[in-house]
Amino acid sequence: NVTSWGSLRTALEQDLVKADVVLVQEHHLAAHACAAAVKAAGRAGYLADFVPAWPTGNKDGTSGGVAILVKRYIGFRAAEQQGPDGQAPRHHRLAAWHVSAGIKGGFLACSAYFHTGEGVGERNQNLLFQVGRLVHTAAKPYIVAADWQVSPEELHPSWLRSVKGAVCRSGRPTCISWAHSSEIDYFVAGRGMELLISDVAVDDKIPVRPHRAVQLSVRAVMPADQVKA
Repeated sequence: NVTSWGSLRTALEQDLVKADVVLVQEHHLAAHACAAAVKAAGRAGYLADFVPAWPTGNKDGTSGGVAILVKRYIGFRAAEQQGPDGQAPRHHRLAAWHVSAGIKGGFLACSAYFHTGEGVGERNQNLLFQVGRLVHTAAKPYIVAADWQVSPEELHPSWLRSVKGAVCRSGRPTCISWAHSSEIDYFVAGRGMELLISDVAVDDKIPVRPHRAVQLSVRAVMPADQVKA
């Protein structure tokens, strides 16, 4: 969770981001600003796809926004997302992409931003359902990077079983304030992808606050050995 595009842009400009695939939550960019962000990512050597944040109604206020950045030599495309009513639920809290790297046939990369302060409440359960639908539809190895808003211990075990997923965590606090610290930024991987994970670590060099960047390393059988959230 970068909290704002400005933090990630600074890290890109300072060449602090080394991952081959970067999954972003909460960039807060309105639709009209996403094209400029794609160009900025391009100057840093990345292709990118930004899903706009949601306008809150306050002056220039926005909520959420997710994105993916991949090194130029990696192929990717947006995953088709179909909700129960036939509408595509690609939105400011969830999007997914097929990434042609890391494993034969590539993998599904999802970025999700759950509702703050709602724990395992109804809206976050609905978002878990949407993630599960994406994973089942893709039927391929996958990685979900998210600001889950709950610790790994609080994430629904039944949901993990339904997506045949494993939590991949750093074991360190990832959201730190003056009064509280928690580990709410981590990965879930499955359908064989979890077997390729070699390390998960907090990257304190990336200047995002109050969250910390979390890096997942993959024993790749193809180029691209790191995914970061």
